[in-house]
Amino acid sequence: MYLTAPQAQSVVLVIAGDPFQKIQALRDASGTWKVTLNQSGEFKYFYMMDNKAYLPECRLKEHDDFGSDNCVFSP
Repeated sequence: MYLTAPQAQSVVLVIAGDPFQKIQALRDASGTWKVTLNQSGEFKYFYMMDNKAYLPECRLKEHDDFGSDNCVFSP
């Protein structure tokens, strides 16, 4: 998974579930934040960018129980 956000100081991928999984992204020299996952099935996610929830452009979205949306990754 990757997110281009050169202005960000911190990016965490949050996989929605019970419990939520938080995975710190690593920034490369171009400002792209990357996370390597061992997920093989569908999952819902969003990012925390500089401690604020951020939903990137994504093809599939789902409304959650907290009044917000999550992206849906479906392989």
